[in-house]
Amino acid sequence: MSETLRDETLRLVALGGTSLLATPDDYAFDCAAHIGSQLFNVPLCVLMLAGVEQDWTKSRVALETRETSTIDVLCDEIVHTAEPIIIEDALTHSRIVRGECASHPSRIRFFAGYPIRAATGKVLGALCLVNFEPMQFPPAQLWLFRELAFLTELSLFARRIGTAQKALVAKLDCARRESLVDPLLRIWNRGGITTILEQLHKDSIKKAVPFSILMIDIDRFKRINDRQGHIAGDTVLKAVTRVLQASMRPDDEVGRYGGEEFIAVLPNTDAANAIALAHRVNKAVAELRIETTAGLVACTVSIGVAEWVPRRLESVQALVHRADVAMLSAKQCGRDRVLVSQTGALRGAASKID
Repeated sequence: MSETLRDETLRLVALGGTSLLATPDDYAFDCAAHIGSQLFNVPLCVLMLAGVEQDWTKSRVALETRETSTIDVLCDEIVHTAEPIIIEDALTHSRIVRGECASHPSRIRFFAGYPIRAATGKVLGALCLVNFEPMQFPPAQLWLFRELAFLTELSLFARRIGTAQKALVAKLDCARRESLVDPLLRIWNRGGITTILEQLHKDSIKKAVPFSILMIDIDRFKRINDRQGHIAGDTVLKAVTRVLQASMRPDDEVGRYGGEEFIAVLPNTDAANAIALAHRVNKAVAELRIETTAGLVACTVSIGVAEWVPRRLESVQALVHRADVAMLSAKQCGRDRVLVSQTGALRGAASKID
């Protein structure tokens, strides 16, 4: 095996070891991207993993295909050289004007990319800044960018994923895992979070430890869509998702269970601790003022809490049903509140309430 091929193999092994491929976005990387966007006054900051069209971004401008193609090419260059790239005006950069990017015309005028390394030193990808106007990037800015990239690497080293997600990552290939991620919100979809929940259920039976789930529904979401439009509705969904991600602990998982309905899976958590977390989520969402194309939007959530206890060996389906009934009962009691389902209680059916 040639030295180059060996190095690339080791790099891909290190990349696979992060368990980042075709899994939901990570809030720590979202934070780094948001800070990068604000700190350097650019519309887009994105973490790109080499060889994977996957980004973690908090920005005001979405990536289009032609932008992704350009960033992929530049990211590959960073991986191969292990050096940062600064392009203050893409119209004067030969590789973009006449090279590999020429077949994918892009709006990108400014680009800065800094290598992101694994603990082994292998370059996994790059943290990238993008602007659609040319801009200067003096040495002091490059130093700040280096420090942000370093903090992103620390987040990568410290990152933990739950036992259930580890099992899912090990069992499924990238294509299958990607099909379990919601394309709009970049969290687990219903199939993904159900798979996580079933795995946790099996683990909890073996270990005889409790766990809890939260069923979370945005109140009067249909009214938001009807009055402000579906684009505003999508913005609200993304904002609530960020609150959920920020509220979860390292081992917790969150997924989109329905249109405006979410499930949070809380390993090794009893009802009392689940209720405390649910109240934090409820308060954080109520404090949101979400900027949309239709103006500022406020919203609340109703949350049902259900605890699984080893002595009952309750099925996943029964647990989800209890949490769902508790959530619907919270809506019936006035919305914007948390209601816990005691084991054996709240088993009646309830109709859907917006």
